[in-house]
Amino acid sequence: MLRSQECTIGLSMIVRNACTTVQYALSSCAEIMKQIVIVDTGSEDNTPSLCTRFGAEMHFLVWKDDFSYARNHALAFMRTDWVLQLDADETICNPTEWLAFINSIHKQDSVGGVRIRIHNELEDKETSSSHIYTRLYRRNSSFAYEGAIHEQIAPSILIAGYEITDSDLKIIHSGYSGKNQEKESRNRRILEKELLRSPDDPFLLYHNGNTLFAQGDYKAAREYFENVYANDKLSNDQQENVRLRLAQIAISESEYEKANTYLSTECLSDDNEGFRHYLIGSIEAISGRYESAMKHFSDSLNSKTVNKSTVENFIHQIEQMTGKY
Repeated sequence: MLRSQECTIGLSMIVRNACTTVQYALSSCAEIMKQIVIVDTGSEDNTPSLCTRFGAEMHFLVWKDDFSYARNHALAFMRTDWVLQLDADETICNPTEWLAFINSIHKQDSVGGVRIRIHNELEDKETSSSHIYTRLYRRNSSFAYEGAIHEQIAPSILIAGYEITDSDLKIIHSGYSGKNQEKESRNRRILEKELLRSPDDPFLLYHNGNTLFAQGDYKAAREYFENVYANDKLSNDQQENVRLRLAQIAISESEYEKANTYLSTECLSDDNEGFRHYLIGSIEAISGRYESAMKHFSDSLNSKTVNKSTVENFIHQIEQMTGKY
């Protein structure tokens, strides 16, 4: 393990039946970790033994359909200055950059947490989506996770009077690259229970919409997304995602004017902006406005959310149709 002269870093993780991914997660970051704490919530495979090979401290907990409960249980065992929360199907890039960044902010006493961009590899393994979460933070007894699902530690950091700073650090998440029926059912079950307790919570409404959209239930997803459309309690990334999802659903229903309304606002995220151009290009192509379609398709090619070979094929087909090839 690399040793930081200025501060120590620890890893906090909860796992269950993660033998196919956890070794990659730990390999990506173990060299910079002073401590690795892993809470197992009921593995029936060799996940615990794999974790101990990396020097992990293993703890065991009965699963209660509450991610915050498990996260806070793991957090109670941490002894390092800083804590990184990582899932068993995630890896970090360039661990030495993480070490340098944490050392650079350690003496900034006002900083309690760091926002990290998480890149989600999608099912085709050629495209990805991304979002930002606070995954790196100081160890502080007043910091705690909240929310049974899509749990967050950021609110407690801010309530304690600390700042959360941005970074160029990134986490790669591979969990969306294949269907996991058990995981989807679990998430849906927890979300529904949380919504019964807090039916107007925009964060829960947003994530339930995402879950339903991923399962292909566009009608139900649309209702949830419409309930949080333009809700300023969501982050910019989340608001952009709501607009894009509503546009996709409208296109699937041949409601092109409505889709264009959702697509009229530019996205701050480059990936989302590229995907917005892709959706506009699709509408333009369907409507026979091929010159405009090709321009928007070309503008979408820099987005990691867009399958480049598919877009290039669309452009090629339009060129053939219009005699420009």
